[in-house]
Amino acid sequence: MSDPSIASVAEPRREERTWALVAHLGGPAGLLLSAGLFGFAVPLVVWLARRDDSPFAGEHAKEALNFQLTLFFLHLAAWVFVLFTLGLGLLVVLPFFFVLWFFELILGIVAALKANAGERYRYPLTLRMIG
Repeated sequence: MSDPSIASVAEPRREERTWALVAHLGGPAGLLLSAGLFGFAVPLVVWLARRDDSPFAGEHAKEALNFQLTLFFLHLAAWVFVLFTLGLGLLVVLPFFFVLWFFELILGIVAALKANAGERYRYPLTLRMIG
């Protein structure tokens, strides 16, 4: 006997999963192509375009956008550090950038796989600026 108080949650459609996947993989692609500056562009576009039509794709795009904005601010802070140290901070910042890029690539792939499977995903250590 099933409990009527528990609403059944429909599995997201293929199109919704595809948009969610694009939001997660668009971040690493944008970040790698723009040297850390515009990884948030694709998740932002997907979130603005799909948030009203698809709650599943909208939630994934919002999560990807928050993660990309967090990375953007980390890159910005690192460049400010380089400027204040008159370039000497680059010795510290370059390895930091590689760690960020690796972290983003791995987590972006994990999130995309979860989205494609119809599951929810939350990035760790992410500032949730877009609520």
